[in-house]
Amino acid sequence: TVERWADAVAEDHGFRDVEHTLEIFGTCGDCAS
Repeated sequence: TVERWADAVAEDHGFRDVEHTLEIFGTCGDCAS
């Protein structure tokens, strides 16, 4: 999951009390055609 990945990256770099956000963006199928 994203949470596990974020925790692992934070730990690898010595961060504690980590918070994160996730943005997903793109073009819908109708707009892409």
